[in-house]
Amino acid sequence: MMSLEAAWHRLTHRAPAARQRVHDWVASLEGAGDAREFDLASSFPRVVYAGAALRASLAAHGLVPQAVLLVQPRDR
Repeated sequence: MMSLEAAWHRLTHRAPAARQRVHDWVASLEGAGDAREFDLASSFPRVVYAGAALRASLAAHGLVPQAVLLVQPRDR
């Protein structure tokens, strides 16, 4: 089983897609296991996308034509 901590995954979505789709895709990956409590984040400028922000489109926050999103575990 692959750990999300040590893996690179690539996903391509159209600009109107909501970040929730990306979040759902990450949660469905093999190796996600119990790590389903996470947020998506960009590295620069540092922005954490959670809650209502997941419903916005990728284009709404400048994540097109290309972006890298990090998986950030939530504090328990």
